[in-house]
Amino acid sequence: MSVLQRLRPSKRSEPTPPAGITGTLEQDALRLIDEGNAFEQKGRMDDAMPCYEAAIRLVPSLARAHINRGNILLERGDANGAMESYGTALVCDPSYAPAHYNMGNAQTRCGRRGEAVESYRKAIELNPGFADAEVALGCVLEDLGELEAAAASYARLLQQIAGSPPLLDLVHLGLGPDGHTASLVPGDPVLEVTGQDVALTGS
Repeated sequence: MSVLQRLRPSKRSEPTPPAGITGTLEQDALRLIDEGNAFEQKGRMDDAMPCYEAAIRLVPSLARAHINRGNILLERGDANGAMESYGTALVCDPSYAPAHYNMGNAQTRCGRRGEAVESYRKAIELNPGFADAEVALGCVLEDLGELEAAAASYARLLQQIAGSPPLLDLVHLGLGPDGHTASLVPGDPVLEVTGQDVALTGS
């Protein structure tokens, strides 16, 4: 599975409503976002997009609306348009971790992996439990050949899921024709690693 196939958009963690917005406008904008989300769940992206754009017209500083608009653009293959939307969301709320994460996804689509790494790291800094961002960061670092940094990201994710040291109730292991299991191939230098939970090699 490629790094792009492992990325998924995030809408989690609603930001604090922008200051100076009247209750009615904000409520109407949030209702439009909810309607757009409902259309998205049914796969009706062409109906969802006008909802998000109408919400932006009502409350231009609502980061969530810009993110949802960007997610649809990214789904349509318009990574540059998505980055513009995510960038606007970050202007509205620089501390909104999902905006940094989704920006990283768009940057990855454009081959701007170095910038994506920084976006994912910022998302994790703002929300240390952001599992999707850890996965994406590890994938991009792995693609860049930064195996130690990728392993550290995967290790943090494993600790989030299974504690430190990780405790797993069940592990399903496949067996290869040469006798290897769990991707541990005889002669691979990763077999010599004992002081960390995750290790990667270039083989």
